Amino acid sequence: GGRGAGGAGGGAAAAGASSSAAAHTGGYYFLPSGQVMFYPPPAVLPNAVSPDALKESVRRQIEYYFSGENLGGDFFLRGKMDSEGWISLVLIAGFNRVRMLTPDMAVILESLAGSSMVEVKLDGLLIRAKDNPLQWVLPGAPVHGAAPAAAAADEAQQPADAAADDAAAAAQMEESEPAAAAADAAEGAEGVANGPTSAGGEPAPAAAAAADAATPQKAAKPDAADLASPA
Repeated sequence: GGRGAGGAGGGAAAAGASSSAAAHTGGYYFLPSGQVMFYPPPAVLPNAVSPDALKESVRRQIEYYFSGENLGGDFFLRGKMDSEGWISLVLIAGFNRVRMLTPDMAVILESLAGSSMVEVKLDGLLIRAKDNPLQWVLPGAPVHGAAPAAAAADEAQQPADAAADDAAAAAQMEESEPAAAAADAAEGAEGVANGPTSAGGEPAPAAAAAADAATPQKAAKPDAADLASPA
């Protein structure tokens, strides 16, 4: 009886150890009630990947982008290269497969630190293939280190726009000056024609006298008292 009880106790302990191991390595776990639970291995649990494993996955994914197998037909990626084969690392970090692994640029830089296939330039966050990178550069690629074409065009256009604005303003001023002078002359001529006026709007005394002198006057009829009586 004691052996049987001991055997039962040993079986329960073994089952408990087996269940505990299953919870850590993945497998089925039998509850005392008879219900069966399944625990997946930690590697497939969310956020269960170790930092080193994550960095290795990031490095392998980015190295594939710059492998001969991929670059041989990836003209989109090659079209983003400058004349020395450099590509913005920000562009690579935005690819879906990389973003699914990590959005952290610091982790990406750490992942590529020891790569034998790609090299990273921290100044400007650029990346390129380490082995003969110029073989992948397409004709007409922008010169390395040069400003983008759109920005250069804007900088070149700004002085021309400023000069055009100055010329338009000068031309407008030249056109307005004769018009203003003509308006002043016309106003002066009108003032001469109408004669000077007093503050109340009435003709000035001198002007009124001149107007009266120029206007013909009728002779005044003499009064009866002034007429000489007949002798």
